Amino acid sequence: ICRKHGLSLADFTLMGALRIDRAVPMRATDLAVTLQVANSALTERVSKLIAAGMVLKTPAPDDRRAFTLQLTPQAATLVEAIHS
Repeated sequence: ICRKHGLSLADFTLMGALRIDRAVPMRATDLAVTLQVANSALTERVSKLIAAGMVLKTPAPDDRRAFTLQLTPQAATLVEAIHS
């Protein structure tokens, strides 16, 4: 089902984790903990999803070294469609 929409299962899992609380952007380190992967393993996948227009990366307001991740509206709709 994921491949039909141009996503790997790992992409869908990452996007699903971001969807859990869509109103609140998630720090990359928190996402890594949620997915139980190393930060370095997350970097390439997040970059791919940013380039595809699925994830927004924004500087964290309280820490200039950190950033937050959030699904784009298009990605949220796609996650809902796949999940259904």
